[in-house]
Amino acid sequence: MCGILGQWNRDGRPVDIERFVRANSLQRHRGPDDEGYLLADSRTGSALICKGDDSPGGLDLPHVSEHFGGAFDIVLGHRRLSILDLSPAGHQPMGGGGDGVAITYNGEVYNYRAIREELEGAGYRFESGTDTEVILRAYQEWGADCVSRFNGMWALAIVDFRGGEPGLFFSRDRFGIKPLNYSEAGGRLVFGSEFKSVFPLLDRRPEIDPGYVALFMANGHYPADSGGETFYRGVGALPPGCSLTAGRDDLSVRRYWDLGQVGPDGGGATGEEVAEELHELLSDAVRLRLRADVRVGSCLSGGVDSSGIVALANRHLGGGDRAGEFDTFSAVYESEGAYNERSFIDIFRSRYRTRGHFVVPTSDRLNEELDRIVYHQELPFPTTSIFAQWCVMEEAKRRDTPVLLDGQAADELFGGYRPYPILLRERVASEGFAAALRTLREIKSVTGMGMRSFAVGELKRRVKLSLDRRLGFGGKAGGYRLLARGLAESVDLQRYRDVVRSRYESGFGKGGGLEKCLMDMVTDFHLGVLLHFEDRNSMAFSREARVPFTDYRVVEHAFRRAPGHKLKGGWTKWVLRKALSELLPEEICWRRDKVGFETPEHEFVTAAYRYRRDRLDDTGSRFGDFCDRAMVRKLGESVLRGERVKLRHYRMLWKCLCLQSWVDGDLFGASPLGGA
Repeated sequence: MCGILGQWNRDGRPVDIERFVRANSLQRHRGPDDEGYLLADSRTGSALICKGDDSPGGLDLPHVSEHFGGAFDIVLGHRRLSILDLSPAGHQPMGGGGDGVAITYNGEVYNYRAIREELEGAGYRFESGTDTEVILRAYQEWGADCVSRFNGMWALAIVDFRGGEPGLFFSRDRFGIKPLNYSEAGGRLVFGSEFKSVFPLLDRRPEIDPGYVALFMANGHYPADSGGETFYRGVGALPPGCSLTAGRDDLSVRRYWDLGQVGPDGGGATGEEVAEELHELLSDAVRLRLRADVRVGSCLSGGVDSSGIVALANRHLGGGDRAGEFDTFSAVYESEGAYNERSFIDIFRSRYRTRGHFVVPTSDRLNEELDRIVYHQELPFPTTSIFAQWCVMEEAKRRDTPVLLDGQAADELFGGYRPYPILLRERVASEGFAAALRTLREIKSVTGMGMRSFAVGELKRRVKLSLDRRLGFGGKAGGYRLLARGLAESVDLQRYRDVVRSRYESGFGKGGGLEKCLMDMVTDFHLGVLLHFEDRNSMAFSREARVPFTDYRVVEHAFRRAPGHKLKGGWTKWVLRKALSELLPEEICWRRDKVGFETPEHEFVTAAYRYRRDRLDDTGSRFGDFCDRAMVRKLGESVLRGERVKLRHYRMLWKCLCLQSWVDGDLFGASPLGGA
């Protein structure tokens, strides 16, 4: 797990290497163990690998500072977090010799051993134990198609001089677990893992896209990775499941994997058979993600997803002494509430021996660290749950556990967010009202949610769609009213309306059905945001987060074999619960409540507003360009007085606090690197 950075001045101008090195240092947290550079001349095809100040001793390479002022128009940078083959043999960028190719790479390809064996059979020889070298040789053997063979998470760039004309090849994993942002203007192509390193290499700092800010404030929507857009004008994201090739005069994006092509194929299998298949796939996904030359642990919330991962890891570790040394990390609270899952964590640990580590997020710590969290996230976020995850990652660093497994994606794959209204609409359309009523009785027996709950929910949905037509953003009109008047009146909202409409008209809206809804959550607007949070929180503390549920075999199984077995008998994630039922305590496997990774938001947001309300009123703050300060103050003061007690009011206020920290933060301040 690492950070990558690159610049190609396609008009032939030399790159300012000293400036590039300073930009690379801004993502040192992603890889404190080593730094490296490739300096290349695209006209001659000559290339040189260099080390930096953080490179380990014994690395027989020239120092990059020896070439400041050199006439190189392609520069690749790397920050290394050593996970596989901790020796200097894993130094990146890798290559650049007589092969004509070199790579800078962030991620893990978990099936690298099998690919290596195949390449060795084809005559390739390896000098390291890294997956990086396997990727590079795979590219030499199979070209751009090599990425279809990878099982893992990655963002990579390969410079290729073999065809005479220089070219760059980029690829991002199927779900966008690892980030890859880029900007192309004025003959300069710049790319990297984090915006904070990309921005200083551009002619000027990018502007915030006000339409996406309005979208976020109105109802928490983000620009989707799948569309390649970001909050920053002129800076894009390579969409997940895509590769990009760049020549001197062209850029071309190609999709190499498309979940939309995976259709249901139940083949008459029973739910129990599908669950058994899922068990085997998920078990192997966890097995692969335990591969490391450093300590591996796991997040543990007490829910089905993370508990299942830890249970599978325990089995692969033999259930003996080594399993007892497996580290788990959990956020708990001193106060009681649905957000405090300590009792379920204790139930799990009564069966499985782990070294449990607990952290207690507090409002004081949130106030102290919010600006730093936002700086690392590089965008505002809609709930304080991101802060709880931040605390967990910091504890993993304190306990010297570089790799953590986590349970992201299970809810999106298997219907964990209680999408019962969609299921009921499907039943009415396909089987009639009698079948829908039977389903409703099953749901009530599990959750206690009856006809009244769904009637109110359906009314709210129709109001949201009505507001969508009236305001262009759907739902939560209060969030819309918080926008600054000038922003609300001046931004051409049509393209942003289209974003929201496409999302509401999927499974969440009038049509599309359950599987369409879940597929959209995986590929478009939900999972990608959570993976962004996970990447930034973990890498802020130089931790590698691995997510077994995003193993593409598990994902394809969920949409090929599991439709019809996800919401069953009133249970969400039925097929996953069944797959894990022999491993988990019944109290966890068949929990009737639904708790996300939540926090005591009332306490956190109220304290944060007390601490930061003067910043919201500051006329020198850019916050006033985006939000109506008087409206925000009215909301904040009513929350303090206890007049606004609904969760949506706290979250509206939280978005304001987070937005202020973002727009006034270091990411948009004067460049620490000087002029352009």
